[in-house]
Amino acid sequence: MVAIAENLADVPYKDRQFPEGAGKGFYVQMAFILSRGAAIEEQACDPAEIYVCDSSLLVEHAYARMHLKSDVEALDLAVRQIEYLRRKLGPPDLLVYLDCSPQTQFDRIQKRMQQEPDRAFEKRLTVEYLHEMSFYTGMLVDDYEQRGGAVLRLNSE
Repeated sequence: MVAIAENLADVPYKDRQFPEGAGKGFYVQMAFILSRGAAIEEQACDPAEIYVCDSSLLVEHAYARMHLKSDVEALDLAVRQIEYLRRKLGPPDLLVYLDCSPQTQFDRIQKRMQQEPDRAFEKRLTVEYLHEMSFYTGMLVDDYEQRGGAVLRLNSE
């Protein structure tokens, strides 16, 4: 079994992903989408293995919808890139989705920032931002599941 999850320490553009960094959203989103696709391809190289992943590619889709919603052409291109990667990489055997309220996420982020000062990129996150992200991610996970994808939903409150 191959478990694939995103490691934020390896994300070079994380400071630009959040609200104030949205001005260059297209370039940042494309970099995130392509780097996630490359990481998944690198880790899931044996088709005989069971492939379990977090919702990271769906999360990139949610970020694209949030940060590119005012630029229809850029959003379309980002979504087409994600769809291409989904076809190229194939679906995971199981997608793990941690369901948690935006307020609980926010509280955990605040606590984590006190314990891990190198996560300062999370300072600008708001409950409203997390609520919007949860909306888009939840919608995409629901859609994935309705299209026949295997999803393990875990309540992480």
